[in-house]
Amino acid sequence: MNITSEYVRGFADGEGCFTLGIAEKPRKTKRIQVYAVFSITQAGDKGRELLEDIAKFLKCGKVYPQKQRNERQQPSYKLFIYGIDDLTTKIIPFFDAHPPITKIEIYAIWKEAIAIIKSNSVESGLPYHALTEESMQDLFRLKLMLEELMPNSRSPLHRRGRWRKRITPSSSFPT
Repeated sequence: MNITSEYVRGFADGEGCFTLGIAEKPRKTKRIQVYAVFSITQAGDKGRELLEDIAKFLKCGKVYPQKQRNERQQPSYKLFIYGIDDLTTKIIPFFDAHPPITKIEIYAIWKEAIAIIKSNSVESGLPYHALTEESMQDLFRLKLMLEELMPNSRSPLHRRGRWRKRITPSSSFPT
């Protein structure tokens, strides 16, 4: 299939997801993990081939099979792009040049979150996960804004609801 920028933009608008995750890692370090992901999901073997073509077009990402809920369900696949360098050098420039139509607000918030993660780490010389408390508060604010725009989010944080109780913007964050 001949993949074009407009095709990828439209496909991402319909099946894509701009994710900002904030999770507690209590077992080993008791730290907060922050991650950003762009993903697209598609069912069937033709969907897998299509996602692989999109990954080649974008020059980043990897396609993974998704767990089937039951035997009758058609297998589905997900293209994941999660490296901060790929997100900032390939995905953001692509969507800046070809902005999503229906997910433009979501994209703008997600892009702002990535800028916070990257600039905070670059300025301090720290790894991407070592953010200041002020940056974490900004990321929590953006995460809440994303959840408001996506009320049916299947995010583990949204489903469990416990992150608001145990991990709050006023919490003390290790640096």
